Amino acid sequence: MYRLVSFIVLFTFVGGLLYLYTLNSHFVMTVGSEHEHEDTKEVTASSSVPSLSGTIEQETEDEWVIEIDTENFTFTREESAASSEDVWKGHAHVYVNGEQEGRIYGDTYYLGKFHEGEHDVEITLFSPQHKQLTYEGEPIRIDKQLNIPE
Repeated sequence: MYRLVSFIVLFTFVGGLLYLYTLNSHFVMTVGSEHEHEDTKEVTASSSVPSLSGTIEQETEDEWVIEIDTENFTFTREESAASSEDVWKGHAHVYVNGEQEGRIYGDTYYLGKFHEGEHDVEITLFSPQHKQLTYEGEPIRIDKQLNIPE
């Protein structure tokens, strides 16, 4: 009985840690690096067009953070949103130098450490169906330049 209880406690603890670890989108979403998206969702002019703005700031010596503000858009992980054609919910993709870094499901994203040099950071909005949101044929996104001195 002691072994069974120990196993359940250990399994629950390790499972909980893995779940919390995978919430960090650096771990979950670094597998895809393709920047081309054929599936898009056009936002019509008759609807409230989502927009985003943001800043990238150095929090510590080894940590850069993106702070994002959105209008007419809510970040969500909800599975129920995937069946909706709602363009006001979803997530964002982060690209660093053209490579996908991860997905954003909130207003703060930790980029980690950067090496010296110039870095292009792009944040683009996506629907729950993983369709890139566009308005008048252009992706709804922001581009930031980051220059790390030597």
